[in-house]
Amino acid sequence: MTIRNFAVGFFHLKDVGNLSDVPPLSAAEYLRIGDRVGIFTIRSICDKEVLLEIIDTHLDVVLSVYREGGISPKVKVITTVFNHNILGRLYMLPVAPLHKMIVRAILSSHDRLIGPNT
Repeated sequence: MTIRNFAVGFFHLKDVGNLSDVPPLSAAEYLRIGDRVGIFTIRSICDKEVLLEIIDTHLDVVLSVYREGGISPKVKVITTVFNHNILGRLYMLPVAPLHKMIVRAILSSHDRLIGPNT
């Protein structure tokens, strides 16, 4: 993210911070709409879903983190990208293949912190 934030500065795009800038789990119940979680801002919070976003001039990213209940709870993550212009489409060319890798890394980190199937 440091390299990304440096490089996009030349195009006057937003420095979104770092993935690791996440509040501790103990703070989760106090998070509200507008608070930052890593590189995202909280857009909405419901019982089973949190929507996070990055809004910029070239594209918007909305991330849904949805928890399915039951005996073995599972988390589903869905990312939607809205390109506003050619710069957004060009930006996504190298970034799109990395998204799966990034989400898997975040979820595996989640498993280490609070256990799998949560």
